Amino acid sequence: MPRDHVVLVSAYLEYNIPTMLHVKRLNHILVKEKRTLIGADTNGHSKLWHSLSRNRRCRITEELIDRHGLQVHNLPGQMNTFCRSDGRTSNIDATLSTADIEPLVRGWQVKDLTDSDHRVITLAILLGDHEAPLTFKQRRGIIPNQLIRRCSPRRDRQHLR
Repeated sequence: MPRDHVVLVSAYLEYNIPTMLHVKRLNHILVKEKRTLIGADTNGHSKLWHSLSRNRRCRITEELIDRHGLQVHNLPGQMNTFCRSDGRTSNIDATLSTADIEPLVRGWQVKDLTDSDHRVITLAILLGDHEAPLTFKQRRGIIPNQLIRRCSPRRDRQHLR
């Protein structure tokens, strides 16, 4: 695998589907891909991503984190990642990475840039000799498959052909 190869996973652990089914899919990816970054709407509360409490849904996700030695990039002191229209907030979104790329992830932040119930999470990942800022834009409980990335235009044009 090339040194600057990172698999980006957008995961929505849908509330009405058993968490174990979602975790099995993530496990399948993590067994095959050693350089992985996951942006997940876990729909679960865990102290690992700075929720005030824990619930059953998070315990299954925490087991996946332990099994694969994943790093949780959520930082304390940030805004909560989820904000309901009634003003209640929580942290149900987690940014995870494999140990191989953990040192490459920088600047994890939550920003209030949208009217969605999920706030925007930004980070940078160091690939090769430059930093490539990434933005996971979350809307209505889903992390869309759109990732915004600013990189070397010459190198990126080759990948688009």
